[in-house]
Amino acid sequence: NDKNGINGLECEIVGLGGKAGDIWNGRKGHIEEYLKSDGRYAILIDTQRVKVRKENFRICDESATAPASSIATTPSIRDRLPVIKRIPINATVIGIGNIGGGMARALLRSPAIGTVTGYDMTKGLVSEFHKEAAKVGKTA
Repeated sequence: NDKNGINGLECEIVGLGGKAGDIWNGRKGHIEEYLKSDGRYAILIDTQRVKVRKENFRICDESATAPASSIATTPSIRDRLPVIKRIPINATVIGIGNIGGGMARALLRSPAIGTVTGYDMTKGLVSEFHKEAAKVGKTA
């Protein structure tokens, strides 16, 4: 819903009070849509969607006009996922036998996981796990 043709424009949050003001005032984002049921605008700031009234944001460039298709220029969650994946997650699995081994191998295949540490009392399971990690280019 593009009320006033401003979807996709950059804006700055202003005039919020309390904790919300401490968090959001001065932050910039892009207008996603007008939410008629709430009487507020959805503003995308980084990866968070904030709902604010018209008086609580200002458009950064008054001479700007909304793009013909603001949906195409507003990043979708799928477009934002690579940003999230850049932060490597390290995982530890204690017991890499039948159950834990399956979980540890699934973690090895995940692009979001940087390092998987596997512990087990059986040395053979540990050495096999290290070989599988090396095959997928991960540290174990």
